[in-house]
Amino acid sequence: MNRSDSTGREDSPHGRTAARMPSALREQMRALASHRSRFVWRLLAGALAWYFGALFAVLAWPDLMAVSAIGDFSVGLLLVCLQLFSTVVGFWVYCAWAERQYDGEAAMLHAMARDYQTGARHE
Repeated sequence: MNRSDSTGREDSPHGRTAARMPSALREQMRALASHRSRFVWRLLAGALAWYFGALFAVLAWPDLMAVSAIGDFSVGLLLVCLQLFSTVVGFWVYCAWAERQYDGEAAMLHAMARDYQTGARHE
């Protein structure tokens, strides 16, 4: 692999490094990554709060968790089922958000970066 003399970074097969990518494209990539991170960290914080809240409830009120809620299902078992259901819902929410707000923009930026590396021009 070739190395760039001035940066020490590996060159792509076409002789252009990410450091030479146009600053506008790099800034768009950073903005998109930041947008994704804000969503993902909020989703993670909510999921962890729900998980640790349920864990606290199980540990703090074991007698309540043993109470029969629906037939043979106890409150604790229903809480675990809600945890599982909320995990699936959280995954679905992320997938829907990504499809609506992230994937198209990421694909466009990927194509722009690939075109830049290969030297393609869009006139």
